[in-house]
This record gives sequence, structure tokens and C-alpha cells, in this order.
Amino acid sequence: MTTIQKLAYYAPRILASVLAIYITLFAFNPPMAVKQFIPTAILLVSLALSWRSDRMGILLYALLGIAYIAFISTRTDWAIAIAGPLFLCALLFGISLYANKQGVANK
Repeated sequence: MTTIQKLAYYAPRILASVLAIYITLFAFNPPMAVKQFIPTAILLVSLALSWRSDRMGILLYALLGIAYIAFISTRTDWAIAIAGPLFLCALLFGISLYANKQGVANK
């Protein structure tokens, strides 16, 4: 794997991990309840499912972004802050898929 392919492979996975930490920070507002950690669990399960399959990452993170926008349709600032990075993860998984296909074709 070349350096570009490694960067393309790890970038969406690192961003998804950072996004899970970012969402977790919102759960620490008092009163702390277990249900506030459900979005973090969803993101971590999505990351685990998409770790080996870039196509799964594209699908899951795009669907999570769409679902969040549909759920919070009145707050555009929240939609940008949460759904934006989800769509960016989907885009980065797409770039990873493309870069790995190019690397296999060039061998």
C-alpha cells in the first residue's frame, strides 16, 4: 500500500472515531442518562461494521446523516454540526474505496 492509499484508508476511520468522541461529549451534560449514549453506540457499531468494507461505510454514514437531518429538521445549525461530519465520513469512505481500487488495478 502506498502512502496515499494508507491515508485514504485510515482518514475516514479516524474521523469516525473522533466523531464518536465528539458526540459522546454531548452526553455528559447533567442529568446523565444511559439513553444519551445511544448515538455514540450507533456510531461505534457503524464504525465496526464499516472498518473492513468501504461500501458499508459509505452507506451507513450517508444514511446516518440523512436520518439525522430528517430527525432534526428545524435546527439547521445542529444539522450542519452533526450531519456534516457524517457526510464527510461517507465521502472519505468513497475516496478510500476509489484509492484502493486504483491500487489493486496498478499492481
